[in-house]
Amino acid sequence: SILVVEDNAASRQSISDVLSAAGYRVRSVATRSGALEVIASAAADAVVLDVQLPDGNGLEIIGRLRSGVDRPLAVVVLSADRIGDTAERAMAAGCDRFGLKPIAARDLLRLIADALEERRAGQPVKPDEGRTAGSPPAR
Repeated sequence: SILVVEDNAASRQSISDVLSAAGYRVRSVATRSGALEVIASAAADAVVLDVQLPDGNGLEIIGRLRSGVDRPLAVVVLSADRIGDTAERAMAAGCDRFGLKPIAARDLLRLIADALEERRAGQPVKPDEGRTAGSPPAR
């Protein structure tokens, strides 16, 4: 199952729809606190996590999300930030994959599948090998 943490209702629904259509069981919340509550009470294999949430930065809870489960948890971070160093900060915070929003359904599904496969196999996260997806930064 996958937990979607996204404060924008339309984006949350769109991501959830893509994942559901691909056969994943999906739960979704709009806040960091909601994510921590769900992780504590329900099994999840992966989290799709927005960076900017109403109750703080999503990157700051990656470690707490992982400590709340008893098996490997894949974390895919999504952000609309095309200018800053968000991808680098996300990787430093411990995410498995990073994508720029808006993200194509096939790219999102690839990021999740790759992150799940690595986590389940216990493989170390490989730097820069297909770890990001989305449109290139605007120039």
